[in-house]
Amino acid sequence: MKGARPLTPSEIQAVSQSFSGKYAVRDKCLFLLGINIGARVSELTALIVGDVWQHKRPVDVLTLRRGIVKGKKESYSIPLNTTAKAVISEMMAWKEAQGEDISPSAFLFASRKGGSRLSRVQVHRILKAAYERTFLTGNVTTHSMRKTVANTVYSSTGDLFVVKEILGHKNLSTTQQYLGVGIDKLQEAVDTLAEGLRTHGTAAECNLCSLPRPTAPVKYCSWVQTVPGVGAKAWKISITTASGARWPGGWRTGARWHRAN
Repeated sequence: MKGARPLTPSEIQAVSQSFSGKYAVRDKCLFLLGINIGARVSELTALIVGDVWQHKRPVDVLTLRRGIVKGKKESYSIPLNTTAKAVISEMMAWKEAQGEDISPSAFLFASRKGGSRLSRVQVHRILKAAYERTFLTGNVTTHSMRKTVANTVYSSTGDLFVVKEILGHKNLSTTQQYLGVGIDKLQEAVDTLAEGLRTHGTAAECNLCSLPRPTAPVKYCSWVQTVPGVGAKAWKISITTASGARWPGGWRTGARWHRAN
């Protein structure tokens, strides 16, 4: 879904621990598998046991069959990481314990109506409830799982072609449009806007602790650095009056000011 944002590692952990009830294992495994392979919800719900479980163990490479991929034009394959394999093993153990069908042709994520697969609407309801329980904000949807994979892979590799193959996109342009800018990158960009910034005001507008405040108009020079002895990223304020006289500056972390050495 356009505009859906990716999830952070802490949000993934919170959501994975939020499921409860008889189908908690199924719902958790659906979420974690989606977070680790990046498949579309329609592809996840169409998976059958034989796609992920062969010779009594998880497959090393998951092949999404042409009949279940978007557009049904061609299949594509996704190597499974250790987490995805552990999730599949947990899901299979749960299905067997519940007495569910574990034959190769059975749906991996079956609904309460025996034999049928979970629908996209059901998955939407399951994840929406989990997001609400964990108080996630912003545009988080079922598509956030796929967005998370895309952004995580691109952040670690910087390779659009790798992301394209994992997502099963036919054209690189689709992948370029698909990748969003993570909130952490936006925060970093906003922070660095301070570098070289020049604004005008009066000393009375500053909130430096117990420092003399000249009444002449001043010029503020701000940039982002790590605060010595504080260990946090902060605004460094260096102040020069309009006449060129220097005025002691200070460090600001959050709402707190620290006198400069």
